[in-house]
Amino acid sequence: MASINQMLKNVAKDTVYYTAAKVVAGLMGILSVKLFTSLFAPDVFGDYSIVSTTVNMLLMIVFGWLFHSAIRFSQEYQAVEEKKKFYSTLFLCSAAVSVLTVFIGGFLLFFLQNSIDKGLTILILGGILFLGTQSNALILFNLLRAERMSRLYSLLTIGYSVLKLAVIYVMARALGFGADSIFWSGALLDVAVITAMAYKLQIWKYFDKDSFAPQLLRRFFSYGSPLIGVSITTWILSASDKYVIKIYRTSAEVGIYSISYSLVAAGFTLVNTSLMLGLYPIILKTWKEHGKKGTEELMGKILRYYLIMTIPAFVGLSVLALPALTVLSSPDYISGYTVIPWVALGLLFQGLTEYVTKVWELQENTKTIFYLMIVAAIVNILLNIVMVPYYGFYAAAITTAASYLIYLILALGLSHKIFAWKISLKSMGRIAIASFMMAGVLQVFLQWIHRSTLHLILGILFGVVVYFIALILVGELKDEIVQIQGVLKRRRNEYEDY
Repeated sequence: MASINQMLKNVAKDTVYYTAAKVVAGLMGILSVKLFTSLFAPDVFGDYSIVSTTVNMLLMIVFGWLFHSAIRFSQEYQAVEEKKKFYSTLFLCSAAVSVLTVFIGGFLLFFLQNSIDKGLTILILGGILFLGTQSNALILFNLLRAERMSRLYSLLTIGYSVLKLAVIYVMARALGFGADSIFWSGALLDVAVITAMAYKLQIWKYFDKDSFAPQLLRRFFSYGSPLIGVSITTWILSASDKYVIKIYRTSAEVGIYSISYSLVAAGFTLVNTSLMLGLYPIILKTWKEHGKKGTEELMGKILRYYLIMTIPAFVGLSVLALPALTVLSSPDYISGYTVIPWVALGLLFQGLTEYVTKVWELQENTKTIFYLMIVAAIVNILLNIVMVPYYGFYAAAITTAASYLIYLILALGLSHKIFAWKISLKSMGRIAIASFMMAGVLQVFLQWIHRSTLHLILGILFGVVVYFIALILVGELKDEIVQIQGVLKRRRNEYEDY
């Protein structure tokens, strides 16, 4: 049985690979802002954003229970016969749901095509195809996470992120595609990564239609069905504001808001998702081997690392909002810089809440998560309907951040009764001080950062260096420095003995 420290080492090892992948994916996300704003007008990108949001909603609602089950139960079915049951049940369900969803989508589009303009029809068609491929790719990516194949996961993620932008550029510039090129490129690359992952996981070796297990399907659905409700409310919290903007304002405002949101999401991908990808399988193993007390110890340490990464991300994005959009987007999109601090704050709250709600996921009590999200989602919808018609996309960003804060407060309040959260206020204070020290230095160089994309990237890297120096100065990394010194000392002694 591995110790908590060994678990943390495993987290660190996996996180290195995941971070590399997500750094590249995040950088590609940032570059996509420059690419999309140069290729597509705000109203065109606004229509794409609405279709893309709908596709993502369907991914969560229709396939979410399979995504969650893939990573939650994979480690419980490791024997050959058990793995046959697991893979066969999982992929037969996935295939059936994919075919049915694509068929229904195509059927509805066929009958509604005369009432939808041609450009939107093409976008929807691309979105339907992408829905079918992306759903299966995400299931396989989750299996890689469950099996701790972090290196392959990272290589495929990096290749996917880089090639997708290249394919979009070729399709849009050379072949005359519109915003639908984003969907077509995704579908093509999905097929490639699905093939690679299926080969590595040896799916054919374990797949047998006769091994389909109805009782396992019921377990999948029992665990995942409450998460369908969670997925709906997640979508309401993160994306329904785009529909409200579309209804009460214009497609152009949707496009401007979506670009700013994408830029922030890409930034948070660099610092947030990589940790969670490496973390969740380790949390499951810790819960299984060390129980509640061991998990509390692990989560306390990881929450600190989460705050070390995300508080400066929020502060940095707030400072660099205008220069970032100035150098990365066309003039039509620059007004969206005003929402960036609010979007960043909302994503910080969202990520923190994802850790808190793991308490109920571990106990397979996902209904509690659903109930909490219902409250936050209702608040979000009501605030958007009241505020967006008058204040546009700026109000949407504020109401979303407020809704995530409500969700976080409710989750902390309820989970505290069953789980001890060890969050040091002194540590949070030191992190905040270091973040504001970084912000002060960045403010001095803002005019220089405005000059070009290269200057922006160098400014971000400079800010990261300043932040970590500030963390050392305020004493937040004292324990980590001692550990590093100990490792270096042991290595030196081993080298001298050799």
